[in-house]
Amino acid sequence: MKILHLYRGYYPEIEGGIPYIIRKFIEISGKTIENEALVASKTFETSGDDHIIATKSYGSIFSIPASPSYVPTAIKLLSGYDIIVAHTPFPVANLVLLFASNRQKKLIFWHADILKNRIIKLLLSPIITWSLNKSDAIIIGHPKILQNTKILQKFHKKCFVLPFPVDESKFKCNELDKLPRRVVACGRLVKYKGFLNLIQAAKHVDAEFIIIGEGPERRNLQHKITELRLEKKIKLAGHISDDEKIAYLKSAAIFVFPSITEQETFGIAQLEAMAAGCAIINTNIGTAVPLIARDKLEALTIEPNNPAQLADSIQLLLTDQQLRSGLANAGIERVKSDFSKEKFQENVRQLMSTIMGQNE
Repeated sequence: MKILHLYRGYYPEIEGGIPYIIRKFIEISGKTIENEALVASKTFETSGDDHIIATKSYGSIFSIPASPSYVPTAIKLLSGYDIIVAHTPFPVANLVLLFASNRQKKLIFWHADILKNRIIKLLLSPIITWSLNKSDAIIIGHPKILQNTKILQKFHKKCFVLPFPVDESKFKCNELDKLPRRVVACGRLVKYKGFLNLIQAAKHVDAEFIIIGEGPERRNLQHKITELRLEKKIKLAGHISDDEKIAYLKSAAIFVFPSITEQETFGIAQLEAMAAGCAIINTNIGTAVPLIARDKLEALTIEPNNPAQLADSIQLLLTDQQLRSGLANAGIERVKSDFSKEKFQENVRQLMSTIMGQNE
C-alpha cells in the first residue's frame, strides 16, 4: 500500500503539527505500507529523508509556496500511489486531488480551517468543498475539530478520528531530574501562541522561563523581555534540535501552553510535555487543547489573554508540589493510554485497510 502526502513544506524548514504528523506516518513505512510526501522547499533541506520529494519554492504568497513545479510534479507522481492524502489548510493539495484517478483513494487530513484571511477562504471554498465531496475519507485529530468546523459537519459520515501520537519512550525521565523552578513553553513564535502573555506573567513569578521555537514574533517578544527587564529570567531558545527540546522538557517542572485563538487546534507540544512528566497549564480555547490536558486532571486550564491568572497558576504549581506531581503523573498515564506511538500505528493500519476496502 503506497501513500502520498501533499503539503506545503516539511521539517526543518517548517515546524508544527502537520509536518509532525507526516513524520509519524513516514515512521510507519515498512514492508506492507509505504508513506512518502511531496513538499515545496526553499533549500531542499528535508533531513536527508528518502521518503520526501521536494520541489523548489521561491517564497510564499498567503502561506502558499511559490513553487511552479509543485502541481505538475504531483500530477506525474499520482499514478504510483494507492492513497493520496491532502493535508489542509493547503488548497494546492485540494486542487491536486482533482487529478487523482477513480481507482485511487482520496483522503483529506483536516488539521484546521483557513482562519487568517476570510477573502482567501471565500475564493478557495469551491475547491475545498469539491475536494471534500470527492474524498473517500476525512481524517481529524479530535472530535472537537468536527464540532467546530461547519463545512465538515455535512460530511460527518466520512470523518475518522486519528489522535496525534507521542513516542513516550523518548521522554521518560526521573522526577529527581526536574528543576523545580524551570518553566518551559514551546511553539512557533506567532501571535496566537500567546507567548507575550507568558512574558508578562513571568514578571510576577520567581522562576526560570525558557521559550523554545522560532518565528516572526521573535523581535516583539525580545522587545517586551527587554522592556520588562527580564533578560536574566527568560530565555528565547530559538530553533533547537529534537534532542535539545526533549532535554528541556525532561528538566522542566511546568509546561505552559498559553495559546489565545482557535488557530491552535490540538497541541502536540503539550502532549510531549505530558510524556516528559511536566505539569501543564493551558488555556480554555474552544478547540481540543483543553481536552487533551484536562483541567484539574492533567492541567490547570485558565482563560486566554489573562497574564495575571497565568502568573497565579504558575505560582500555585511552583509552591504546591503535591498538585504539580499529581498533574504530571496523570499526564504520563494519559499519553500511555490514549496517545502512544503504538496505538497510532495500529489505528493508521486499520484506517487505511478500511478505506482501501471501501466499494470493493
